Amino acid sequence: MRVHNSAEEIQYIPPIFKGFPTIKRFVKFIFKLINYNKPVPLMQSSTKKHLIKGYQSDIAQLELLIGKDLSIWKTKV
Repeated sequence: MRVHNSAEEIQYIPPIFKGFPTIKRFVKFIFKLINYNKPVPLMQSSTKKHLIKGYQSDIAQLELLIGKDLSIWKTKV
């Protein structure tokens, strides 16, 4: 396998790769292609109940801090 030592050695870059200046953006793009149109699994009711119970006091404090009703966050399944 040949390793390129400089940008000058790379003569042809397919057009699809020219819009990706970083590897991180390219990996995100590929991940989105692979996972495109896959259904998102629903959260299990036991997990939701556990999270609501764990964050109940934090939600109450945030309600007081911002002066808004966040009861939708406390709704049980």
